[in-house]
Amino acid sequence: MRKYKRYSLIIFFIGISLVLGIYATIIIFQENQLKVFHIINLIKNYEYILLIPFITIMNIILRFLRWNFVLRNFNIKIPTRELSIYYFLSFFGNLSPFYFLHIIRLVPLIKRKIYSGFFIFLFDILLDISSIIYLFIFENNFTKIIFIFILTIVCFIVYFINKISKKNLIINHLFSFLFLLFLSILIWYSSSLTLYFSMMTFYDRDLIFQKMTSFNSIVKIFSEMNLLNVFSMIPAGIYVSGSRGIELLINIGLGKDSSIYIIFLFRLFTIWIAVGIAIFAIIKFRRILISKDKHFNAIADEYKEQIPSHIRERLLEKKIHINKKYLPLSHYQYGLDAGCGQGWYLKEMIKNHYKVKGIDESEKQVEYAKSYCGINDIYVGTITNLPFKKDEFDFIYTINVLHHLNSKEEQILALKEFYRILRPKGRLIIHEINVRNPLFRFYMSYIFPLLHSIDEGTEIWLEPYKDKEMFYNFKIIGVEYFTFFPEFLPAFVLNILSPIEKKLEESIIKKYSAHYAMILEKP
Repeated sequence: MRKYKRYSLIIFFIGISLVLGIYATIIIFQENQLKVFHIINLIKNYEYILLIPFITIMNIILRFLRWNFVLRNFNIKIPTRELSIYYFLSFFGNLSPFYFLHIIRLVPLIKRKIYSGFFIFLFDILLDISSIIYLFIFENNFTKIIFIFILTIVCFIVYFINKISKKNLIINHLFSFLFLLFLSILIWYSSSLTLYFSMMTFYDRDLIFQKMTSFNSIVKIFSEMNLLNVFSMIPAGIYVSGSRGIELLINIGLGKDSSIYIIFLFRLFTIWIAVGIAIFAIIKFRRILISKDKHFNAIADEYKEQIPSHIRERLLEKKIHINKKYLPLSHYQYGLDAGCGQGWYLKEMIKNHYKVKGIDESEKQVEYAKSYCGINDIYVGTITNLPFKKDEFDFIYTINVLHHLNSKEEQILALKEFYRILRPKGRLIIHEINVRNPLFRFYMSYIFPLLHSIDEGTEIWLEPYKDKEMFYNFKIIGVEYFTFFPEFLPAFVLNILSPIEKKLEESIIKKYSAHYAMILEKP
């Protein structure tokens, strides 16, 4: 229990909100004499019930990505999984007056003494309120929404291209804001579909549109309910917005019982699904909240399972091939695997008759590496302060390590250390993620850290096409670009696409690959 002591206040408020929400739901059941079996008898189209939670979950993901995007635009980077846990916990705010507990999402910022986060939080809320007001005031037919969707994509692409090329900062902020605004409108518009599908569960489509002038009527009912939510002191706005929603549905000619059940179904598959995700987040990721281990110590036991075995073997083969290409044994025998992890590449290099030592910052990873490789020349240490003599090695290779350092300054310090311990004419091979492609950059920065715990979403990407000044006194021998297809594709699909990938690696667009290897030499 001592581990959870610092979270006692949050747990207390979550408990209170949960009790209030459950109590309010029971009251609604009693006052309106809701009967589960009666609801089942009234349902005509069961297929629509599945669409409501699907849209809700998609909206939750998009909202989280938006929050992460907002923070990054204010130069705040927090490990994605930690950020997501507190974000999901903030869904208990749906059950608290004035959505008070939504401020839980600020906890990771407060822990890091980033007190400006409160104003960023207000900005995020204003995006939501502005979007709801937009839906309420303006006519929103599908043509306009498709147009807003196109604008969202355009703003997203321009923002990332501008960010990569480091062009006009003001223009970048403008497109960032427009992207956030348009995305918020799309999120709330798609949210209104949950009310529409709740109605379709009980009525046929033609009957719904006989009662209403257009789909805009449903959007207006949805946005009016949510505006009342914002200014309601009642947990989840149940009595205010829920009652108003029932009243509006009755006014357009739907029966009282059906109107009550529509709102009940709508709330069940939106608010309570969000709360369910919050409870799941507590159970699933509680270890991350209380763990004090370094990142790679914490994930050492699950590290091997993070990437599918066929992808791991594929990358191993490609990277070892590049190492051998630029490190002929006649000139390069003694080497260092800098950031060796669990020793997969180290063992393969030893198999190919190289004499290689390893070093990693994680004690647990080093233990795994020693066991896997069957050698003792693997050390615990950081690449910014290497425990080796000057001119000790013929070569060094480092695989997806530099982007985990805390700053560009640390990356430069590591390169200086590599330079120090390499002999003259010694070679350094840097294997890294290639984020020149805007879509891949977005995937690696926002999506990949949610799916896999290897990356945290705080990485500082090393970009050879614009970071050349970082490489100290090294001479650039060459850059190899490789792999194009995502890691979630099954093995048989990758085997079929392998000839296409090989062509892409040799084509004019090779610079937009997923990985690259930069080969440097000490003069």
